[in-house]
Amino acid sequence: MKTAFQFLLAASCSISLATAEEPQLNSYPSKPIVGFVISCTKSVGPNLYQNGFPPYQAGYLAAETCACLMDEIRKKFTYYEFKMINPDKSFTSQDVIDCLPNNLRDVWNYSTNS
Repeated sequence: MKTAFQFLLAASCSISLATAEEPQLNSYPSKPIVGFVISCTKSVGPNLYQNGFPPYQAGYLAAETCACLMDEIRKKFTYYEFKMINPDKSFTSQDVIDCLPNNLRDVWNYSTNS
């Protein structure tokens, strides 16, 4: 019994340490989060489609990338700060590349340099 308790205590401590290392996301209302992801997806999706991805895959990958970008923005800015800046200025091209799945980074770099 004592061993099980020690195991649970150690596990809960390691979980709280792992969580402490992650930057906290600032709280935003749902509407601007969804609006940003949809708008971003509409601009990133066609880029992926033009580079040979099927429409369904381009849309899914674009939405995944844009949701990651929104998380990066929420790490950097409070909601009030985000409202005061141009959304396009709230992230860098490196943030976009970091949010792309590894196998898409070369495609994105190629398409943005042409």
